[in-house]
Amino acid sequence: MNPSDTLLTTAEIAVAVLGFAGIVAVLQSRAAPMAELRLRVMVEAGGTTIAFSLLPVGLLAFEIAEESVWSIASAGLGLATLALLARTFTRQRQLFGSIFLRETIVFDVGFWVSALLAAIALALNAFSVGYPASFGVFYAGLTLVLTSAVITFVRIVYLVVEGSR
Repeated sequence: MNPSDTLLTTAEIAVAVLGFAGIVAVLQSRAAPMAELRLRVMVEAGGTTIAFSLLPVGLLAFEIAEESVWSIASAGLGLATLALLARTFTRQRQLFGSIFLRETIVFDVGFWVSALLAAIALALNAFSVGYPASFGVFYAGLTLVLTSAVITFVRIVYLVVEGSR
């Protein structure tokens, strides 16, 4: 499978995740603050995945050199990943008074570490440090963002199940 096909398939998966977010939003007319935060994370991560799945496909259509495409896409995705991380934890601190909550500390710390490592790898890929910019590093970062949306969806489902008991 070539990179364009892989990215278009990833965009389709992200659209499905956003569809689930819409269903969850409708079912939770008055969501608890944690559910609302998770829904926002899910939508933002899904939207970011779609945008950065389509960006390289568009750049490749203009016959830009592949290494340049992966450099540009990696730089943008690295910045977007850091922005998602900052927005998520800023909102969490505003809503709950702390960046890390006892109930979610393992996930939150894992998310921080994974996102920071991905941003570093994407920055190295963007500037071709040590190796030419490649699709694999970019796609690993993109997969992390999509995975965070899917994990957030699962956490929303468990929050709804626990709340109905």
